[in-house]
Amino acid sequence: MSLNKSKILLCNPKTSEVHPNRQPALSIFYPGAALEQAGFDVDYWDASYEDFSTFEGRLEEADIVGVTSMTGYQLKGTEKVMRMAKAKNKQVVMGGVHASIVPEQCIQEPFIDYVVVGEGENTLVDLASGLKEGATIDIPGVMTKDRYPGPSVKLDTEDYILPLTETNAKYFQFAADEGRFSIQTSRSCPYRCAFCYNLSNNIAKYHYLPLEQIGIYKERFPELRHTTIVDDWLGAKKRIKTVASELQQHDVSFTMNI
Repeated sequence: MSLNKSKILLCNPKTSEVHPNRQPALSIFYPGAALEQAGFDVDYWDASYEDFSTFEGRLEEADIVGVTSMTGYQLKGTEKVMRMAKAKNKQVVMGGVHASIVPEQCIQEPFIDYVVVGEGENTLVDLASGLKEGATIDIPGVMTKDRYPGPSVKLDTEDYILPLTETNAKYFQFAADEGRFSIQTSRSCPYRCAFCYNLSNNIAKYHYLPLEQIGIYKERFPELRHTTIVDDWLGAKKRIKTVASELQQHDVSFTMNI
């Protein structure tokens, strides 16, 4: 299927029925920034700030709809969004932690066309490019109804793309204004705790992200005074001191997500 425009809508359904969780939806902003950098027209919808009426309007303009989800409550909204998108004959892509853990289960749903397994930055760009060109989708990290060529190459520190763009900056601004900012300073975890989703081979390998992002955020949002660090594991004592020192230099306090 060839798409002439390939406008992409990335969606973050609500993660909780009782907690607002109004933080930047990094799970869609990281791959979204990669898509924007590759020249795609990208829009975002975050249910923490917006209702379904705004989603319906943006859905009409989209060709590809990507939806992220963790395992649990968020799947309820994720299914609703994907069913609505498929009813409009959109190409529907599921990604995020849940999709990466059980992609074989997700792809069986009739309202899902593709599952992005693992980190989505490069994989989603490759998928969107393939759909635009009308090519057969045979991409590492992408599961289709009839094939899966295996996992994508896991990203390293130098592959990092700042998730902040002009298109999604309003969501970061909301979070900064409300004191609900969040950043990620590393991905995955080096340990193998039996209860953790990081046991999945599809999840990112553990690596640090550049701390220069803190200065960029502070310059863009001078009112930023506090952030949550959403890492799965911040690091050993030396790393914690490094992160804390960088934040302190910019007069930003922090709490941990875990």
